[in-house]
Amino acid sequence: MKVIRFLAVIVAAGAVLLGQASISEARSVATDKTTFTFAMRNFSLSDSDQFNYMATRGKYRCTFCGKEMTVDIDYTNPYKINPGSCPSGRQYHMWHFEGFPDEIKRREEQRIAEEKRRAEEKRRKETEFNSLIAQGDNFYTAKNYASAIQSYDKAKNFDKSSVDKFFGELVKNGDRLNSQGNYSAAHDYYKKAVIMNPTDNDCSNKLWKTYLKVKNFDDAVSFYTAITSVCPKDEYTWFKLARSYAELGNYEETATRFTNAIQFYEKAVTAYTTCIQLNPDFASSYNYRGVAYYGLRQYEQAVKDYNKAIQLYSKYALAYRNRGLAYEQLAEYKKALKNYQKALKLDPNDELAKQGIERLSKMK
Repeated sequence: MKVIRFLAVIVAAGAVLLGQASISEARSVATDKTTFTFAMRNFSLSDSDQFNYMATRGKYRCTFCGKEMTVDIDYTNPYKINPGSCPSGRQYHMWHFEGFPDEIKRREEQRIAEEKRRAEEKRRKETEFNSLIAQGDNFYTAKNYASAIQSYDKAKNFDKSSVDKFFGELVKNGDRLNSQGNYSAAHDYYKKAVIMNPTDNDCSNKLWKTYLKVKNFDDAVSFYTAITSVCPKDEYTWFKLARSYAELGNYEETATRFTNAIQFYEKAVTAYTTCIQLNPDFASSYNYRGVAYYGLRQYEQAVKDYNKAIQLYSKYALAYRNRGLAYEQLAEYKKALKNYQKALKLDPNDELAKQGIERLSKMK
């Protein structure tokens, strides 16, 4: 095959014109995809000889002979042409972009408009997302937990995967600090993570354990009250709220402030009752409501709750021990001893059950 020389010049805003690797000389200058002129020098091409070129869609006219050519394909796909010799006597055509045919132009305008719309929508969502995250952070810092939860939930509507990523990073940092024994710092990470995802029970349980370590139950009451206002049907949150009230009651009772203790125990009973209404088969709710009744000196009511807890879970060592304590207060010592023994059998490390057995043994 005779030597083929090829010259491609993209003059004003054009698409890239590409030749096969066998072409010895090719140069291109690209700006945009609206107009371009290219020249192909053809020394000897038969009708079967074709080359692949990349051209933008549209209508072209030879500058020398006026011949028209329409390219109605995407400029990213190859377009095969064999222009042959120019009738003007020159050995090549000089194709010049004339413009888009009406249909091609319409589709191109639609494509550009759609790309612009998508870009604007993406920017709008990113702006709204960042605003809601910042708003949630501000509410959290101000301890307005309910509003913080609502802001983060709205942010999920724009980019849930990013919120989930933030949540995962918070839990990971909390786990790291917790393993190092830095419970206060771990507590802060778990707390914000729960605000971002209040129904994640695993993270919620981790937070509760750090509350037991740092013993800030006033904050726990405020925190879990806010979550129940946003997630009123989550029995586990109600359970932790009730535990928080009970822990405050224990603290007040230890400090001999019995009037204050009673108020907290009553609130604990109310919260446990809500939890039971949401999940009647949750044995722990009955056991701990029994503990709250015990704090209120309502021992018979406490026994009823312990009975229900044991009915739901026959190997509930803690419920047996607590029932033993209630029976001991009711002066039903044989029943108390039997329950202490059962508790110790199920949990040999239960110190309160051991102490109960020792007390009752001295009374014989």
